[in-house]
Amino acid sequence: MTEGAWLSSADPLAMWEYLRRRASERKCRLLAAAALRRLAGYFSDDAAVLELLVGAAEAGERFADGTLSSNEFRRLREQFHLYTRLGALSDAQRFAGEVVSGLFADSPAEAAYAITFAPDAVAELDEERLPAATPRREREIAAQASLVRDLFGNPFRPVTFDPAWQTEAAVGLARGIYESGDFGPMQVLADALEDAGCADAEMLAHCRGDGPHVRGCWVVDLVLGNG
Repeated sequence: MTEGAWLSSADPLAMWEYLRRRASERKCRLLAAAALRRLAGYFSDDAAVLELLVGAAEAGERFADGTLSSNEFRRLREQFHLYTRLGALSDAQRFAGEVVSGLFADSPAEAAYAITFAPDAVAELDEERLPAATPRREREIAAQASLVRDLFGNPFRPVTFDPAWQTEAAVGLARGIYESGDFGPMQVLADALEDAGCADAEMLAHCRGDGPHVRGCWVVDLVLGNG
């Protein structure tokens, strides 16, 4: 994959194949969790599935950040796997269940790969609710590619982060964003980084862009020193 292909790609699987040897387990789990949070929005009228998807995403995030023990992670995996073995699921729910199963996989690479099932879940929802599933599926594939870019940035041009940019203001903002999941203050974070002497155009543009931003966003991670 070339840099140009990375920046314009709407193929998250190809992007992942390029990343898989350098991505940390934490980033893999957070990518799957971000995919689940997107999916949850499509199931807003199904309280049981919505609760399951959000709960799985939260568990994956906690495990990725080291605040959920391995034993508890395995216990939750069995609990969530019961969902995927139910016989009365729609095709959309089954594909969503594949993302859940991937998030809880032993292999971090398998967790990240699970995002490829999310567009299938959306397409099946369209079949049930709307006549044209293909355009929505393609848009969801592109959205998943945007999630990959938000978590990993541009691997062809890694940023050399200056510790001097980790001012009290910048770190405080980044920590608040990460813990709350509210990315509204990203533009304020860009201002704080500029005030600290950061002139990296890519970092500042990412903060001031339209997103999407999710937990594990590469700029927020750099400020917090997360790998």
